[in-house]
Amino acid sequence: MAETSPQELETLLAAADADRETAWAAFLGSFSPLLLHAARTSSSGYDDAMDSYAYVLERLRDNNFSRLRSYTADPRSRFTTWLVLVARRMCIDRKRERYGRAPGTGRTPANEDARAARRRLADLTAAEVDLATIEDSQQGNPEEVLRAQELRQMLEAAIEELEPRDQLLLTFRFVDGLSAREIAPLQSWPSPVHVYRRIEYLTAKLRRHLTRRGVDDPVP
Repeated sequence: MAETSPQELETLLAAADADRETAWAAFLGSFSPLLLHAARTSSSGYDDAMDSYAYVLERLRDNNFSRLRSYTADPRSRFTTWLVLVARRMCIDRKRERYGRAPGTGRTPANEDARAARRRLADLTAAEVDLATIEDSQQGNPEEVLRAQELRQMLEAAIEELEPRDQLLLTFRFVDGLSAREIAPLQSWPSPVHVYRRIEYLTAKLRRHLTRRGVDDPVP
């Protein structure tokens, strides 16, 4: 069953002009922690994070909250997952507007950030699925280096098959380094224990995914 839109969102989008600022304040009262987190993890330093946060708020308000109006309840993920991903994308857009694209590479900041995040997530999750010896290095036996690269690619593919909410959970834990106590309110988990249990479930699922593909030895 699809998740219904949060009451704060429905109230904001239905508010008359006279009530809109009150509804916006109520929306921010519920979701500012998520937006601030997205800004902090996409920025360098306090001032940059606050600028990113202000930018996100401005973009969300644009055209009578058109970005928020584009949200459609999806059984695969929650509104909070969607909101964090949207906020992170806006922070990347801000960087692109401010610094432009990397010259001569054909790579966008969005692609580079996403690629780096996937690498960090794969590397850090690897430790939880008994693949801690995977190295991203040009040193050592070429065969070992190739096997390490293949293992990382398989792990990244397995992570990408997870639901968006679970990918975000692993990102919070392994990329952003948040504790279960910090993650619980961000994703509306009942308690940190539920966060730990879900992470254990996901790492076990990733381990099974790799085992089915013939990875039964943590040594590359």
